[in-house]
Amino acid sequence: MDLAARSRAALDWPDLLAELAARAHSDAGRAACLALPLHDDVDEARRHMAAVDELATLLRRGETLPGLSVPEVEGILSAAEK
Repeated sequence: MDLAARSRAALDWPDLLAELAARAHSDAGRAACLALPLHDDVDEARRHMAAVDELATLLRRGETLPGLSVPEVEGILSAAEK
């Protein structure tokens, strides 16, 4: 098992993504949650952690976050291609 796989296992990454996906409001949202990567670049990970910190700050203030809704656009895109 390589380092990335061991890291994902140690962090219960698949379980975390499954929990997040369970809160999504659409099939596309669930798929997007399940596809989230575990970043191996420190700077990129820090940027994402800053975004998480910002969301946590909003939640502590009592603000609501947008849902994990990802619009279903496949049908629209298919029609537009035709």
